[in-house]
Amino acid sequence: MAAYPPQPARGPLLLWLYGAGMLLVASAFVWRYPLIPNAHALADIGKLAKYQPAEFAGYLGGMAALWLLYFAALRESRRLAARHVVAAAFGWGAALAFAFVWLYPVSAIDVFLYAVRSRLLTAYGENPIAIPFAAHPGDAWMPFATQYWAARVSPYGPLWNLVGAPITAASGADMPLALLGFKLLSALCVLAAGYVAMRTAHRGRHGQRASSAALFFMWNPLVLWEGVGNAHNDTLVILLILLALWAWEARRDTLVLPLLVLATLLKYVALPLLPLAAVAVWFRLPPRQRPRAALASAALCAAAVALALFPFYDLAAIPRALADQQALPYTSPTSLALALLAPPHAPRQVEHWATLVGAAALGLTVLWQMARLRRSPQRLPRACFETLFVLILALASARGWYLIWLVGLAAALPGQWPRWRCHAWAMAALATYAFFIWVEAWWQPGYTRTQVVGTLIMLVPPLAITAAEIAYAAPNVFIRIMGPRAVSMEK
Repeated sequence: MAAYPPQPARGPLLLWLYGAGMLLVASAFVWRYPLIPNAHALADIGKLAKYQPAEFAGYLGGMAALWLLYFAALRESRRLAARHVVAAAFGWGAALAFAFVWLYPVSAIDVFLYAVRSRLLTAYGENPIAIPFAAHPGDAWMPFATQYWAARVSPYGPLWNLVGAPITAASGADMPLALLGFKLLSALCVLAAGYVAMRTAHRGRHGQRASSAALFFMWNPLVLWEGVGNAHNDTLVILLILLALWAWEARRDTLVLPLLVLATLLKYVALPLLPLAAVAVWFRLPPRQRPRAALASAALCAAAVALALFPFYDLAAIPRALADQQALPYTSPTSLALALLAPPHAPRQVEHWATLVGAAALGLTVLWQMARLRRSPQRLPRACFETLFVLILALASARGWYLIWLVGLAAALPGQWPRWRCHAWAMAALATYAFFIWVEAWWQPGYTRTQVVGTLIMLVPPLAITAAEIAYAAPNVFIRIMGPRAVSMEK
């Protein structure tokens, strides 16, 4: 059989052109929706665009261009030497992240609320998870809080108070400067998370995929739009989770749980990952090393808690803050149940039962993953991905920026299925903005139709890919369970 002639080494020019194309599209969004001229008031992309059809087409066209260039870059990265991929990934990744710093947060006001609540600590010396901003009605930043959110304490963990404090302390009463500070923090977290994802994949011996892990995360349009453009603190959450998984792959077992504790004290969504990591670390270690490792890990976890609670050390404020939150059901199975079943049933009853079903699904997922990790501790990264996937489905309000967690984990994982699920969900999440902002304003279909259509746009694509993955894996699972009998049956 004749051998094929050796192929010439492929240069990185095409990959760099894809990055330049994405930067051009990002710059167009920034030019149309700039941060500084609009930073003195709350708005969204619909108000800034005046709900015009041309702006609708521009949003869809811009997003389509970002995704097409991103997919082309991922494809090209598989054909290049690792050094070329890494240079382009971080070069254009930094350019894209810092371009989105200058985009007005057009689809979420969370970054304004970060600044407002952090001001409670830096200007008044009060605990943001214990005192609502409404306690200071005369503050110059009250218009940025809105009446609804000003009456509620911070839903985030106490560690977020410490992270945000230097930004609002330095910005004083200058809201545009505070927004820039939080957006720069998000941009740096995206770059750091991309690097840690790459190192984690490298430690996991994922071959060529390790070099493209940074590109997969840092160039992802949803990560850029939600993580930097809207400056969600989920970029810091996934950075801490990825650091925990890096410690796992590097066999720094005593650091895994403390890093996840820090992530949990930043945003409580990381809590379900703690029992998974505890089981994986315990059963991977030789029995004689377990007690010593457990003591060291417990000491570091205690130090992490002590750091996060500084300076108030008010543990009782955490459950009170969680009880104070009233998430509006949005693009989730719960919101779909409410739209379809209430009326005739009482909305609170429907939401209560939908929440119970979601909690049960999450609990069963955690128990199932713990049982699998007991036998195969090396599955910890994939177990974290699957658990957070179910968590997002179980939440009453499933927001698009939560997918930053999944994109970060998929970047560090082998196999294509987690990435395809992330692609489908991320594209669907960004598509919902076009529906909820423009189409709803034109169509005015009412609450029920809006929630049904919006939720289906959000959930059908990722669930379809997940079903395809399950169908694809089913024969292999059957063979593993049945063993030699399955082989003889096939014959």
